[in-house]
Amino acid sequence: MISRLAEKSILAISPSGAEFKITDIGLMFWNHTRRDVDAWRKPGIVKVTGVSKDQVLIPSGQMFTAQRILREVYGSAQSSLDIIDPYIGPELFDRIQDSGVSVTLRIVGEKFGASVSYYHSFKQGYPKWRCENRRDAS
Repeated sequence: MISRLAEKSILAISPSGAEFKITDIGLMFWNHTRRDVDAWRKPGIVKVTGVSKDQVLIPSGQMFTAQRILREVYGSAQSSLDIIDPYIGPELFDRIQDSGVSVTLRIVGEKFGASVSYYHSFKQGYPKWRCENRRDAS
């Protein structure tokens, strides 16, 4: 690994090969990484002003932030919405309802939750949707 870092000019290996030092480029990478880690650890609220195709990183444990972002993404769909979720259950249906989804909806998942009646009630309220999973409860 040290030789690979030396090839990329991040480390400089001594002539004897017994020592190495961080180059200016390596120090720059180190400082940027350290600053990014410090910023990541600062508490705060992620504000989403518009939905784009860019990725959004949500720190672990920030459930409220994740729910707000999903609500904005779901609610901004203009022609159709495809949701891939490994667990199709009441929480997903509530999230969709709270978002005001009014377009054609397709949900793809692996496992259906325990509440089949919740599934049927949602299906009646959203005629323009279909659920694709291996164990369809319909």
